[in-house]
Amino acid sequence: MKHTNLLSRLFSAGLIFCAAQAFPQGRGAPIDSLAKTQQQTASALRDAVQKLNELNTRMDYEVAANHERIESFKEITDQFFLLFAVISAVGTVFGVWIGYRGSRQQAEIQGRVLRIYDNQALIGEKYGEHASHILDSQETYSRGMAQVTTAFRDILDDVKSVLSFRVEEGKMALEALKAREEAARLLPEIQKELAELRRERDAQMDDLLTDTLRHKRSRHEFTEPDRELSAAIFQFRIKMDGMSKLFLDKYASQTTYAPVFYYRGVIAFIDSDVLTAHKMLSLSEKLMPFTETGLKEMPRDLRIHAAFTQFYLALIHKNYGHKNYDAMRTAHDHIAKSYRMYGQDEKSELLTLVTFAEILSYLPDLDTARGYLKELYNRVELKVKSGSLTKAEAQYIPRAHLLDGNTFFVEKRWEEARKAYDKVLEINKRSYYAHHSLGQVLKEEGNPQQAQAAFDKALQCLLESKHLELKPERSTQIMLNALAYLCLRAVDPTDAKLRLDAANDHLAKVREIDGFEIKLFSFKKKRPVSHQEFLGELMN
Repeated sequence: MKHTNLLSRLFSAGLIFCAAQAFPQGRGAPIDSLAKTQQQTASALRDAVQKLNELNTRMDYEVAANHERIESFKEITDQFFLLFAVISAVGTVFGVWIGYRGSRQQAEIQGRVLRIYDNQALIGEKYGEHASHILDSQETYSRGMAQVTTAFRDILDDVKSVLSFRVEEGKMALEALKAREEAARLLPEIQKELAELRRERDAQMDDLLTDTLRHKRSRHEFTEPDRELSAAIFQFRIKMDGMSKLFLDKYASQTTYAPVFYYRGVIAFIDSDVLTAHKMLSLSEKLMPFTETGLKEMPRDLRIHAAFTQFYLALIHKNYGHKNYDAMRTAHDHIAKSYRMYGQDEKSELLTLVTFAEILSYLPDLDTARGYLKELYNRVELKVKSGSLTKAEAQYIPRAHLLDGNTFFVEKRWEEARKAYDKVLEINKRSYYAHHSLGQVLKEEGNPQQAQAAFDKALQCLLESKHLELKPERSTQIMLNALAYLCLRAVDPTDAKLRLDAANDHLAKVREIDGFEIKLFSFKKKRPVSHQEFLGELMN
C-alpha cells in the first residue's frame, strides 16, 4: 500500500515537471512561480528518488526475506508433500486393510444374514409345528374335556352307587348285628361241636396209630402184601386221606404220631406216589430226627420207625433222584443214618446192608460196597446156622451176588463178574436180572451168540415171572420193559418195539412227578443215569 502511494506521488511530480517545461515563462505565467514550482518539483523528485531508492533497498530486503520465506516454505512444502505421501501410503494400506476388514465383515454380515434367513425359515417351520401342536393340543384338550365330563358323570354315578351301597351296608350291619347276637347265642353249641370234632379227629389219629402198630409188617411184606394187609392198607389210606390238611398239620408236630406218617409214606411209595411218599416220610423224619443223643434215648420201636423212615427216603432218592441235588449222595446220607440207627447193631438186619451196598456201588465206592456185602454174607451164615433165615431174607443173597457181579462189571473184571452172576443162578435159576447181566458180560467178552442165548433166557424168565403185570413201581416197570426190549431187539424187532413203547408209557407217567426223575443203571456207562438217558441209550 505504501509503495503504491509513493509511486503515485512520483508520477504526479513528473507531470508537474513536464508541464513546466511545456509552458515557459513568456507565455503569460509568472516566472517566479514557475521557478519555484520547478524547484519544488525537483526537490520532490529528489525526495521521490531517494525514497524510491530506499524503497528499492527495502524491496530488495523484503524480496530476499521473501525468497528465504519461499525457500523455507518450499522445504516445508516438500516435507508436507513427503508427509502427505507417507500419509497417502499409510492411508492406502489402511484403506486396503479397511477394505479387507470390510469385505470380511461384509462376508460375515452376509453369512449372518443368510443364517438369519435360515433361522427365519426354521422359526417359520417351528412356528408351523407349534401351531400344529397347538391345534392338536386344542383337539386333545377338547377330547380331554369331553372325557373329564364323562368321568365327572361317572363319578356322580359312583357317588350315587356308594350312597346306595351305604344304605345297603347299613341294612347289612343291622343284619350282621342280629347274626352276631344269634352267633353269641349259638357259640356254646359251636364250641361244643368243635370240641367233639377235635375228639373225633384225635380218635381217628389214635385209630390210625393203632392200625399202624397192629399191621406192622416187614418191608418185604409191604412190597408183596397178602389179602389181609392189602385190605388194611386200603382202609388206612381212605381214613388218612379223608382228614383235612388243617388237622394233619396239627398232628405233624407231635412225635407220638410219627409212625402214622411213616406208614402213609410207605404206602405211597409202594403206590408209586412219590410226592406223597416224600412229604409223609419227611414229616416222619422231622418228628424223629437223627442225633447221637436222641439215638441212645429213643425207644426201640420208635428207633426202628426212624431207621425205616431213613431207609425209604434213601430208596426214593435212589430210584427217583431229585433234579436239584446229587441223588445218590443224598440216598447215601439217608441209608447211612438208617444203618446207624438199626442196621449196625441189629445183626439180624439184612435189607439195610444190601441197599447200602447197592447205593455205594452207584457212587461208585466199589470196595466199601463189597465190604458191606461181605458183612451181609457173614450175617446170612449166622442166620443159616441158627435156622432163623426167613424165606424173604433168603432172597437178599442172590441180590447180594448180583451186586457183587455189578461191581466187577464196572471195573471190567469180566471173569469175576461172570462167577458172581453164576452164583445168583445157582440159587435162583429164574433170575432174569442175572441172565441179562450174564449176557452183558458175554457180549463184552466177544461171545455174541452165547450173549443172545442169555438174553433169550432172561426174557423167558421175565415173562414167566408175571412181574411185568404184578410189580407196581413204575421205575421197576421201566427197567423190566427195557430188559425185555434189550433181549428182543435182535430176534423180534416188532415185539421189542412194543416193550419199548410200554417203557415210554410208564416214563410219561413218571414225568408227571414234579421235581423227580427215575435213576436206572446203565450197562453202557456203568453208572446210574436218568430214565431219559437210559431209554435214549436203548434207542441208539
